[in-house]
Amino acid sequence: MIRKIVPLRGLHSLLACALVVTLTGGCAPTKSLTKAGYEEFRRSNVGIVVLVPERRIEFQEVLYKVLFSDVQTSFYSVDNIWDPAPVLGGHAVKFLSSAHAIAVVPLWQRLEPGPYRELVGRLETTFNAARRRHTANPRTYQTAFQIEWQHSPPMAYLGASRPELKHSLLGAGIDHLLELSIGGITLTRNPIQFSILVFTYARLIRLSDGAVIWDGKGLGVSQIADVEQYSQLEANNLALLKQHYEKAVMNLFDPTNGNNVLAGLQPH
Repeated sequence: MIRKIVPLRGLHSLLACALVVTLTGGCAPTKSLTKAGYEEFRRSNVGIVVLVPERRIEFQEVLYKVLFSDVQTSFYSVDNIWDPAPVLGGHAVKFLSSAHAIAVVPLWQRLEPGPYRELVGRLETTFNAARRRHTANPRTYQTAFQIEWQHSPPMAYLGASRPELKHSLLGAGIDHLLELSIGGITLTRNPIQFSILVFTYARLIRLSDGAVIWDGKGLGVSQIADVEQYSQLEANNLALLKQHYEKAVMNLFDPTNGNNVLAGLQPH
């Protein structure tokens, strides 16, 4: 059974950001590849890593009042219960292979388990530290975090703190690292149905100098019909929840989805 962490009230920044992404019609990258850079990327050896910085699910229920609506928010821990990373990583590899003809190297298969866990642990810790550093000011939180995320390449601090981690990637023949970070998994409930939203950050790092040469973000959604209680999603080791999480991940990489997390990778 997943564990409830803390109840909150009010619209949480993640859903607000997700709605902004949806309503503005896409997730345009703030750093774009040139055509020459894209071709170099396609010819290189690309490693992929998936981060789940906060292993929890956000549950939001819309409560309609007479003159207004409110959102009640709770967080549920899935730490040591469920790992969402493999599904996201698997579909990312499939998408890059089919849409971009890129042979991606999953780092969880290339690196030894110890170095891989350390790499992921350090990336997730830094991601969380940056995000929490900005939560004190809700008005500037999203902008401040996004700026830091865009301009603090992971290889810079990994190279300074543990050079062997970077060397292990270069030694494995990796030229570029595609980092996918799950910004949040949110279950929403309104009087009609449940939905699951998967918000994901992506960035492409050139290992030779640690530069972020492309970044993007995306939103995948799956609507859940014929479910009345949260307990139905929790039953059978989260079977129904996992099923719709995978559908949301598939939507995250769907070429017809304007919020496809990797849609802006190829220059036009």
